[in-house]
Amino acid sequence: MTDQRALLDEIRREIDAIDTQLHDLIMRRFSLSEQIAAVKSGGVSNGSLPLAQAARPGREAEIIRRLLARHEGNTPPDVIVRLWREIVTASLMLQTAVSVEIFGSEDPHEIWDLARGYFGSSVPMQERSTAKEVLRDLSNGECAFGVLPMPQQDEREPWWPQLSTLRAGTPRIVARLPFVGPNEGPSAFLVAAVEPDDVGEMISVFTLASNQALSRNRINGWLEQASFEGHCIASIEYGSSGNDYLHLVTFGGLRDAKDAIFADLGSLSDGAFREPTFIGAYPKPIILDRPAG
Repeated sequence: MTDQRALLDEIRREIDAIDTQLHDLIMRRFSLSEQIAAVKSGGVSNGSLPLAQAARPGREAEIIRRLLARHEGNTPPDVIVRLWREIVTASLMLQTAVSVEIFGSEDPHEIWDLARGYFGSSVPMQERSTAKEVLRDLSNGECAFGVLPMPQQDEREPWWPQLSTLRAGTPRIVARLPFVGPNEGPSAFLVAAVEPDDVGEMISVFTLASNQALSRNRINGWLEQASFEGHCIASIEYGSSGNDYLHLVTFGGLRDAKDAIFADLGSLSDGAFREPTFIGAYPKPIILDRPAG
């Protein structure tokens, strides 16, 4: 019994020493985040950098991806993700003001949980009654991030067409939530007035306009025929002319409206699409073999 007690005491002393080292390293990491903010601002930022200058969703995804690639042991990967999401978000808050608004459609609790899982416990979050309110506040700078439900076909008031405007500062899709999680279950888009990082494993989001009705199956068939890593999420009729349609489509990689894939898609579709409009890009999510949490 005495030997066991001595062994436990020794292990606990080692754990205490590791905790102290971890705390020192975390404080050092936060100090470096403040130094980054100071460099970006040309002085001392005091957490006042513009969001577009401070937020790097792609860089954050790279950090998580690298850590999971080296992770070993019996600790579930989602525990590592939760720990580092808290650290990463706290680091961001040292550089800029961070607040989040969510619209949860039929199940706001699911979207709230996704947002809290991504941003951690310390970020102020508010629920809005419509997606339009969230996008308005984002455009006016009244919040930093918006979390909106994954678009669905046949929605009565889809939010994503509002991102098709080309005004400076228009919010863009910057992440898909959860970034790490199961392949099935609730999901959402993170929206902010932030330019995407080219971190390699990216997915671009476009709206494609057409003057004829096109089913998602037909569009996905063209994408598959061209061997594009793409998917049509939803299609709607919009405007008052009765022959204007808008399609929400993802493409693998970080692309722009002049990318050659759109010329190829135009040829396959016999010119069905008028123009592509970039509305965001997000790091490709990491799919776990088991549900997170």
